[in-house]
Amino acid sequence: MSRKRTAEVLAAVMQAFLEEGTWKQADLARRASTSTEVIRKTLEELRASGWPLERDEEPPQVYWSMPPGWLPNGIVLPKDEVGALLRLLARMPGDDERDRIVAFLTKAAPRVAQPDLTAWMTPRVRPQQMQFLQQVEDSIRDRQALQVRYLSSSRGTLESRGISVQRITSGPPIRLCGHCHRDDRLKWFRLDNVVEVEGPWSGPWVEVPEAEINAFVASTVNGFFSESDADTSTFFVRLPEARWVQHNLPRPMSAESVEGGIRVHVERASLQQVARYVVSLGAAARPESESLREAVRALAEGVLASVRQDT
Repeated sequence: MSRKRTAEVLAAVMQAFLEEGTWKQADLARRASTSTEVIRKTLEELRASGWPLERDEEPPQVYWSMPPGWLPNGIVLPKDEVGALLRLLARMPGDDERDRIVAFLTKAAPRVAQPDLTAWMTPRVRPQQMQFLQQVEDSIRDRQALQVRYLSSSRGTLESRGISVQRITSGPPIRLCGHCHRDDRLKWFRLDNVVEVEGPWSGPWVEVPEAEINAFVASTVNGFFSESDADTSTFFVRLPEARWVQHNLPRPMSAESVEGGIRVHVERASLQQVARYVVSLGAAARPESESLREAVRALAEGVLASVRQDT
């Protein structure tokens, strides 16, 4: 078969698979205006060269299939999906990689109904943080623990940590939920406190069960978890402040409407963090559970003592 005819057959095959993911071998031969033997050899050669073609037999028929939208070194993205992808990218935290992809899509699909990318005022992530984030994402995919230099907020010290990262939460700030190899338990790590990703951790990856991760996340208040003072508590918030509070409660708090306001329930979360939240609401909130009442009282008395010292 001449080179020109070979090119015509290849073009017909590609166009056919762009339209339909699966073809009978005989129908594909008719589509390409050639014989079934030529089509079979062509498809076998394409598969040997790396095309993800799958061959199935249901005598007397032979079927060939390709993943939807596949192209050498890329994929075909329908026009409507390009607009949807641009909208999603516009909502993401900004960085150079996002801007590069947005520019490429905008140039490649100029006739797509594009959103106004200036509408979203998303936080911009520093290039170093995005580099760390990519390394974290790769570590989860490869099940490889990382060794990082981490600035401990509680201690104010720079420490080397081994972490098997299990989950990533979007920010700001971006937080990593991971098994800390030093403390042998799940902990939260802020991405902006990672000073350096030193490389792979020397020990094995720790796979944390899904149920344990979900329970840990559910017991976290504003990115803080503490098993030592985890408790179940309730507090009341009066109207009109309750209207705003009900729609802005941090996880894992939930609210029910009661006469004069809302009652907030917290299951197994750090008592100190819940108390700090209640104190931040001032006179609008009233702790109902005894343990929460004592924690709020201690915080309030500490604040008053500090104020008295300054006067």
